[in-house]
Amino acid sequence: MSNAILAVIAYTDAITIKAEGKINQKDHSTAPALLRSVLGRDLPDARFKDLQNLLSTKDEMQYGVKLTMQDTARDALSRLDTFGDWAKSWLEARGIA
Repeated sequence: MSNAILAVIAYTDAITIKAEGKINQKDHSTAPALLRSVLGRDLPDARFKDLQNLLSTKDEMQYGVKLTMQDTARDALSRLDTFGDWAKSWLEARGIA
């Protein structure tokens, strides 16, 4: 879970840097708003929600001691895969592989 969260943050940073030279310097919970600000309507609502969902568990997953159910982890990985596919496609269309 922690690695999935870090990966979605890295994808988000790569896009915002490429699009406008901006990187999220605040709490990671603000990353979805920055991505929306940078991409506007080019950010699909479903990807925005995937990002919000993954980041909503960041502190608990990285600093907490709570165990996570396997289904929750699978859902997170599925969201990451979907977000990652979209992010890679967005970046590749702009010359970044």
